[in-house]
Amino acid sequence: MSAPRLLLLLGCNAATAQLVGPGALVPGGGPQNNRRSGGWGVVDQWPVGFFVGGSDLQNMNGIYVRQPELDHKLPHYCELSWKHVDNNFKVASATVRGWSGINGADREWLWIDEQGRDFLAQPGKHYIPGNARTWLPVNRNFHYWRVGEKAETYAAEEGWWEANEEGIIVQNNMADAERPILWERKKDGRRLNMGAWRLRPLEQSKEKRVMLEDDAYGDAMRPWQVVAIMSRDRLDELIHQKRRHDEDCRRASRGGPPVVEDGVFPTVSVSHLLEGNVTTDENELVDSDVVKNARRACRDGQSDGIEQARAALAKGLPNARAAVSYCLRRSGDPGKAIEVASAGDEASSLLERALAMFDVHSPCGALQALDRAYNADRALPGLGAWMLLGRVRAKAVGCGAPIGDTGFKVGDVVRARQDLRGFWSQGDEADVIGLTAASNPIAIQMRYNRNKLVDTTADRIERVGFDAKTTFDDVYATLDVPCDFTENELRRAYRQASRECHPDKGGSHDEFTRVARAHEILSDAKRREEWDAGAEVVDRPQEFPLKDELIAYYWPELKPFQPFGDVHEHRRAFEKQDAERAAERRAKEDSFARAKARDAAPATKEASPPEEPPARKGWGWPWS
Repeated sequence: MSAPRLLLLLGCNAATAQLVGPGALVPGGGPQNNRRSGGWGVVDQWPVGFFVGGSDLQNMNGIYVRQPELDHKLPHYCELSWKHVDNNFKVASATVRGWSGINGADREWLWIDEQGRDFLAQPGKHYIPGNARTWLPVNRNFHYWRVGEKAETYAAEEGWWEANEEGIIVQNNMADAERPILWERKKDGRRLNMGAWRLRPLEQSKEKRVMLEDDAYGDAMRPWQVVAIMSRDRLDELIHQKRRHDEDCRRASRGGPPVVEDGVFPTVSVSHLLEGNVTTDENELVDSDVVKNARRACRDGQSDGIEQARAALAKGLPNARAAVSYCLRRSGDPGKAIEVASAGDEASSLLERALAMFDVHSPCGALQALDRAYNADRALPGLGAWMLLGRVRAKAVGCGAPIGDTGFKVGDVVRARQDLRGFWSQGDEADVIGLTAASNPIAIQMRYNRNKLVDTTADRIERVGFDAKTTFDDVYATLDVPCDFTENELRRAYRQASRECHPDKGGSHDEFTRVARAHEILSDAKRREEWDAGAEVVDRPQEFPLKDELIAYYWPELKPFQPFGDVHEHRRAFEKQDAERAAERRAKEDSFARAKARDAAPATKEASPPEEPPARKGWGWPWS
């Protein structure tokens, strides 16, 4: 089962408890008007660990584990500390000694970076720190001891030293982890090993700590999601799932360069991912690359474009085979395009094969070619968007999109081979609904409980049937248009299809309506983009969109480990609140400025109404 769904179930269990017990998970709260404000329960013990997310400091996010002993290298006394499992970031509950605590507090939670400097603080003593803006940015220059510096003791240690005894640092990196500082007492020259937190600089007995009030600065560092884990079993399970996510990322990347989401999932419509859809200006500077020139010529309908592409292929130029296949598709011969593209193993040729398969309305064949293109170049521009379109069209025609190399496909009806406690009993049936992370690649929906999703492996289930559940039309196939059609191609296809199925020409009203609807979707850029992303795939859980399943399996590094949902939920809530308050403040300031300007304007004497001319005596009306 995948980390997100498993851990969300654990969170739901915690939410129902009045007293948070040893196995519970406790989240921090958001703004006061947030539905999660106030937390989930009462805590009466220190957590064994934390999950932290949402900070712009990526090394700060992750899992923290409680340390069994005091950290004696820190220059302040921390009753307890929790260390990041992958680096040296720490969270600590500290006693305020030698500095000014926030709001006069004598206890603080501190966030300590990898250099040992605390940069966030939260006043008070409580078992679980909050998240978001309960953490205040601080600018504190804690003293890390250098050899030769003068220092005095904080408090007396019976049998060893008294409070405020002066001395000098002789060594600052002793092998004893509990007593790394070697200090020489001034009055008798005696040398003592001790923790760094037991001393303070002689020259300044109080270190200043300055809070920074700029929320924009602080928001970038703050932890926007802090979840306390109260049992070691739950913590170990969380660490295991984080390690599995990291392994999925390493396996998928294969040591290659990082992938950018906007590269494999462009924000533009898939119709613009390839050259061939926008007419060039006459004065456009033509690229010297002969392969690109050939593609441009085919795009613009020039008769010699395909000959240019074939000449480039004869010279063995890179991507020339893909250009020939592209030109054949543009000329209306996708079958020949498939034949040409199939003879090459370049990522560009495999992509062109997939697009030609789309044009003959074989989305599952296209997905197989896209899988091969992924193996050749997982950073191929637009690859994710084409995969997404392929899975939508496969769902529309009911051919069953493949689940990686597991041998299963979407729509398979499967049965559990044996009992799996907490998930299913032997013989329980489920539907395969999609991909998930490579470690558990098959996402199934249990038939006895449609709200239950489980991620599993091929060895735990067996196929017993297939149920395509086709509920919507493939609008591309309805109009018989290429996957990267031009406006002219769409217009011609719609006219031809509407003539053939028009009721006055012997066609059916239902078919005519289908054609009209397909044209409405494909002619509207926004509606087409939504359709390509799976807007009409309704028989899937809302929290399991098609794009997310592709990212989880093919590009897991694009989706950070988030076992407790959206880590930026509280940040967006605060930013929305800030924007509303800023708008109110500006409105008040504008109103005040207008009132002030009105009051400062010189008073003007109101003009008297014009006097009426006197009436003539003996006449019954006034002068005109």
